[in-house]
Amino acid sequence: MTGEELPKNGVIYCATGKKLFLDEAIISVKSLRQYNKNISVSLFIDEKNYSKIELDLFNSVHIIKKPKYSFADKNYSMRNSPYQKTIYLDCDTIINGEISEIFLILKKFDLAAANVPFKNHNYKPTYYQAGVVAFKKNRKMEKFFNMWDKKFELSILYSDQPSFRNVITSSSISIFTLPPEYNFRISNASYIKNKIKIIHSHEIMFMDSLKRKALIGFLNKSSKERVWFPGRGFRMLKEEFNLQINFLLLFKEILFHKISKLLWNKFLNKNLKKKLRIKLTQFYLPWLINLVIPKEYKERLSFSYEMIRTFQKEV
Repeated sequence: MTGEELPKNGVIYCATGKKLFLDEAIISVKSLRQYNKNISVSLFIDEKNYSKIELDLFNSVHIIKKPKYSFADKNYSMRNSPYQKTIYLDCDTIINGEISEIFLILKKFDLAAANVPFKNHNYKPTYYQAGVVAFKKNRKMEKFFNMWDKKFELSILYSDQPSFRNVITSSSISIFTLPPEYNFRISNASYIKNKIKIIHSHEIMFMDSLKRKALIGFLNKSSKERVWFPGRGFRMLKEEFNLQINFLLLFKEILFHKISKLLWNKFLNKNLKKKLRIKLTQFYLPWLINLVIPKEYKERLSFSYEMIRTFQKEV
């Protein structure tokens, strides 16, 4: 470990394996410090990449002596965070604002994470995304990370997400749902209501600075309630759309799948199906699907937005 004694709050990254992850972490921490100048940042890394680090970017660097080069290294980093209150960030994140209010959330909750962006209108409140996770050190969280490590080792899946959600549903920790503005995924349809603070995307990491700035400016051009859908940008939501939204939902649930499946299988050859699937997914279907935002999703987020506003006033 390098650096002086660390404060109680801080951000951690884990960048073992490919140098790409370290390159992304460096871009991410530079964006973080642009808006959070006094924040303490720690990096967990393997020995072979240690010599490639820009040491002045980090308050401390921790070498994982026996890296597994999997999401197990991420779990190790979180379990061994040097902070009492920690924000873990995936390397492919761009920070676009002050995020110190997240530490205040941990006064009342053990863990904070955003829900997985809803796909095909599916929404499950226990489906959390592990790319931006805030947590505090206590016995409950120590038990949580140990359980997560074991579940991940037993899983046949490469992803850490299923085991993360599994442990959340079976643990006694208190969890705060971060609004999507704190884990915004460009590649997924997302509901947004305020300024986007954290963008989570491989695509944006190596854009030139002008292009990235233009994209972030577009994402935050409006502060209205809106939906982002890949390939088409934003669609603003208005209350007068409620009747149409309810009708679309009804139509989608009762008729859409049966009719489209019948037509798809009966009339289209394999190559045409592939071309249409790509085109529809990228340009047309996302807004049809995501115009219908689950009522439960919005109601759940209303509590989160209210709490965030309270914490921001305390910063």
